[in-house]
Amino acid sequence: MTWSSPQRNLSYLFAILFSLLSLVSCKKENESTITIAGTVSDSGGSIAGAEIQLAVKEITGGTFSNTFTTFHSGLSATDGSYSHTFDAYNAIEYKVDVLTDNRFDQSLVIDPDDLKRSQINTYNFVLQPQAWFKINLQNSSPVDSSDFLLFQLTTTQSDCAGCCNNLVQPFAGEFVDTTLKCMTTGNVMLHMSWVVTKFGIANQYEDSLYCATGDTAEYSLSY
Repeated sequence: MTWSSPQRNLSYLFAILFSLLSLVSCKKENESTITIAGTVSDSGGSIAGAEIQLAVKEITGGTFSNTFTTFHSGLSATDGSYSHTFDAYNAIEYKVDVLTDNRFDQSLVIDPDDLKRSQINTYNFVLQPQAWFKINLQNSSPVDSSDFLLFQLTTTQSDCAGCCNNLVQPFAGEFVDTTLKCMTTGNVMLHMSWVVTKFGIANQYEDSLYCATGDTAEYSLSY
């Protein structure tokens, strides 16, 4: 079959249009995906097996969501790296949660406008080691009803539920025998100070102990 010149030109035109449509389609498909990647580590190096959760607040059916919904959960690799590619949501906000044993969890909320399409969006996480501090406070003989103890941790503490704090804690009277336990930063020296008042005389003391990551550092204070 022999085509005339107009038919041949028309065929070429259709071929070009098809190619352009294919390119546009591929471009749109690529631009509809987002990749979030990075590393998880602490002061000692990379952390393998950390759980990475990706969540989204989105607009569905014209309704704004007030809560995050998790759409992906995975683990960091042996070198601490993680990566996930997903189709973009009609998002209000994205959130990355990083969780692992004996480290303080971290969360990052991301504005969708800050995420680039068809590129890797890198978010690295450096987690704080976690430990526990346990102290027994006991008023020992000789005792008096006017005895008074002021105790304080002077190393700056994290702000979390169950964490230790830097508040000055008072303990009055002769019948003091109590144990306190709280969460603190691991792999550090924990400094403390206290003032003991007995028979009207006040004396100040200081001490410290090492808090190993994932362990409980115990201290006994008898005054």
